[in-house]
Amino acid sequence: MKNQTNFIRYSAYCLAFAFVASVSVSCKKITDILATDPVVGDWKLSGYLLKEGTAPEEDVLPLLSAFSGSCFTDLVFVFNANGTLTSNNPVSCRSVNADLADGGIVTNGKWALIGSKMTFTDNTNVKEEYDYSLSGGIMSLVQSETDPATRIVTRTTLKFKKQ
Repeated sequence: MKNQTNFIRYSAYCLAFAFVASVSVSCKKITDILATDPVVGDWKLSGYLLKEGTAPEEDVLPLLSAFSGSCFTDLVFVFNANGTLTSNNPVSCRSVNADLADGGIVTNGKWALIGSKMTFTDNTNVKEEYDYSLSGGIMSLVQSETDPATRIVTRTTLKFKKQ
């Protein structure tokens, strides 16, 4: 009878240990996934490409920098693991924040990546969806819109470099 009691106690300890070990491993995996998400981190805009209809694609970032100073090159987008997006709002951007929003650039809000689509939701619940790709530390977000009157397609590509 004593051996049977010891066996039951030993079995209970083994099951408890196995349970604790499995929970610990499971939690570690979730943490590892969040820590290795390639989108999470600080990103700077490195290109703002526009293509209208059959015209060649043009990087307008230098032109924007000429008119708005160093705002676009100073701005850091922080993609947090909890799905929030923030920016550093540097002094050079404070006079052009409305222009950023008008250009469809969400600087604060939420982000979500599902497959190859990245969605941004700003603080007023306006959503912007982009095709997402990542290659060599450069994240590309592409959005196409068709003008209903002219049927001309404009493709915008935002390129970000990880910091």
